[in-house]
Amino acid sequence: MASTDPIATDMPASPAGPATPPRSRRRFLGDAALAAGAAGTAGILPATAAVTRRDAAAASEEPLSIDEVRAAARVIDLPLTDDELPALHQSLAARRESLRSAGRPTLAETLAPAETFRPLGLVPAAAEDVVRRCVAAAVDPGPLPADPGPIMHRPLTHLAAWLRRGEITSRRLAGICLDRISRYDGRVRAIVTATGEHAMDRAARADAERAAGLDRGILHGLPYGAKDLFDTAGIRTTWGATPYADRVPEADATVIRRLDEAGAVLVAKTSLGALAYGDQWFGGRTANPWDLEQGSSGSSAGSAAGIAAGLFAFSLGTETYGSIVSPSMRCGTTGLRPTFGRVTRTGAMALCWSLDKVGPICRTVEDCVHVLAAIDGADPGDPSSLDLSLDFDAARPLTGRRVGVDPRWFAGPAVPAADRAALAAMRRLAAAPDGPELVEIEGPSTEHAGDLLRILEVEAAAAFQSLTLSGEDDRLVWQAPEAWPNTFRAAHFHSAVDLLQSMRMRRLVAQRLDAAFTDVDAILAPSFAGGLNLMTNFTGHPCLVLRAGFDDRGRPRGVSLFGRLGEDAALAELGVALERVLGVADRTPPGF
Repeated sequence: MASTDPIATDMPASPAGPATPPRSRRRFLGDAALAAGAAGTAGILPATAAVTRRDAAAASEEPLSIDEVRAAARVIDLPLTDDELPALHQSLAARRESLRSAGRPTLAETLAPAETFRPLGLVPAAAEDVVRRCVAAAVDPGPLPADPGPIMHRPLTHLAAWLRRGEITSRRLAGICLDRISRYDGRVRAIVTATGEHAMDRAARADAERAAGLDRGILHGLPYGAKDLFDTAGIRTTWGATPYADRVPEADATVIRRLDEAGAVLVAKTSLGALAYGDQWFGGRTANPWDLEQGSSGSSAGSAAGIAAGLFAFSLGTETYGSIVSPSMRCGTTGLRPTFGRVTRTGAMALCWSLDKVGPICRTVEDCVHVLAAIDGADPGDPSSLDLSLDFDAARPLTGRRVGVDPRWFAGPAVPAADRAALAAMRRLAAAPDGPELVEIEGPSTEHAGDLLRILEVEAAAAFQSLTLSGEDDRLVWQAPEAWPNTFRAAHFHSAVDLLQSMRMRRLVAQRLDAAFTDVDAILAPSFAGGLNLMTNFTGHPCLVLRAGFDDRGRPRGVSLFGRLGEDAALAELGVALERVLGVADRTPPGF
């Protein structure tokens, strides 16, 4: 089985190669394991075949020894002489005793740190200056298909047109979705909870409102799936993790409430790799509908797989580092990772407060923009959220836009045909009278960019420290060196000094990206080329991934467009045009 790790999978380095290769999470954990092994030989733990948590707790009652301090220094690669060791031992012993006597505070997972990340140079608009405009393309979906399958594989713009013309009702759409979930989800495991009665009630409300002349907008009456880390009042929200399998929130996440206000109908809570990593959760592994032997990737596993399988009209995902892009690549869906802060995360599981982003996963680029318009905007519950304008017009000419391409990303026999097709399509688009200009660029340096992963690991370990300290992390289904339980433990060995250095590196990387967008409005790249997915996740730049073609086994592959901070609408306008030239968005997986 291919790895479902969005950090370590399908991420070739830039062909030019960074001066210092970025560390993947797997490489870091391997290094840490070697260091921990060296520490173990220094006498930290008994040399028995197995050490239980009770043994470890008993050992922690013993005074801190000089040999343990020496071994700890080796773990973090701190040069230390014998003359310096006694003073350091005294300081660390006192610090350890203080920690033990005072204890660690019990903090709500949603409590954000005092330091709030803000993308470099991004200035939120004043409330009175925010523009929210979403002009749809003119669409005639033709007559409503007789078979439910073709209905649910159409874009939400088509479904909305049929609803407005009275050719179908919201109740019928919701019923089709619930029936398809019942019939097909055993093959893909994309659904944690189907909402059943809740969905039919909301659909009936939408039909009644439409009959009374109330039209809430393009999403009114449309069925959707939400990644199971968004709180839903009275409906369990499990975070894909066994310790939270019976968790039932009392209130809706803000984005769920906003979609309800837009008239959308929640039909399913979709699977995610436990605690938003990968595609393995307590219900199994979510599969790629195009190849059921392959995982869907993650962590927005069910949101992407469910769209590909035609289980709902649109879905919500989240991304910390690849969790919208990676499953959209794998399942052939369209994913829009917005500018960091554009969409509030109030009521969503916090993994990394300075990295988490909420975005749509749909069938087309325009579908994504309509969903983004409904959930867009700041919220008092999320200190990182911003009010930014969103002015989208699907028919706006692209004259004057500049798209950057580093030719090295598309060169060589190992580059997939779909990536080359995307570049060829962009060239055809640029040749049109109202098309953008295509310019060659040199991608930003990735030197030391891998050090940014330390921020992710530490924030995630802090969010779920209670699982680590209590031993509840043993209940997570994925137990491997690269899985969360070990990553959380290893993160406790990052020094605060090294963490701060990584935060400084984040600013440097942001400056590199700012320079990269000086002369271009967007960058076209294979999704994991040149370190762009890594760097833009940490800088907050938006990313749009859309289907570019298929491999020799008939499985889809996407390509990515990266945009300027706050210019998500302009990025989507470019994506709409590229999607039209590529012409591969309407194929569906066999058997669904």
